[in-house]
Amino acid sequence: MSEKKSRKQKRAENNKLLVISIILIFLTIPFMVYTANVYMQRSELQAKRDLLIEQIEAARLQQELYEDEISKIGSPKHYEYLARKLLGYIYEGETVMVITDKNGGNK
Repeated sequence: MSEKKSRKQKRAENNKLLVISIILIFLTIPFMVYTANVYMQRSELQAKRDLLIEQIEAARLQQELYEDEISKIGSPKHYEYLARKLLGYIYEGETVMVITDKNGGNK
């Protein structure tokens, strides 16, 4: 009789362990899925952050170029640049060279 009780007790204990294991597995799966989603979102956000940092740096460089151009406006060198570039003026004794590509067009 004691053997039967011990067998029943062992089965009951084994069944409890099985139920606990199954519950733990079902509780672990959602946590793993949530963790994977959080990791993926974090990776995406880091990539977006890196892109924004690059864009900010490019904008800063462009701003520096614009500020440099603005500071030159009104100077004699700026007027000389405009006369040469837009009006085609040259100094006496200078020679204008026009470079063409293979098809005969100007570069």
